[in-house]
Amino acid sequence: MSEEVPGGRVWVEDRAWRLLSECEVKKCRQPQCPNHAVASFLRYSPGRKKSFRWAYCADHLYGRKIIEPGVIVVSVDRESEAAERGYAQ
Repeated sequence: MSEEVPGGRVWVEDRAWRLLSECEVKKCRQPQCPNHAVASFLRYSPGRKKSFRWAYCADHLYGRKIIEPGVIVVSVDRESEAAERGYAQ
């Protein structure tokens, strides 16, 4: 996938994020947001020496978007390694 984005950027799959399944009911991690989460990413907590899934709603995906069939994409610079690979890690 390499759909052009304004400013010399392209959309690529973001493999660090994943969609939540229907049985994973979580609230968006963004403070004050009442929405249910739709996607999450694994974040390492150095203090606990463990990784946790942080979940967010569609309004708080930090520049990412969900496309069919359930793939999360992020815009990257057209000349970046991620653009060459076709995905971000």
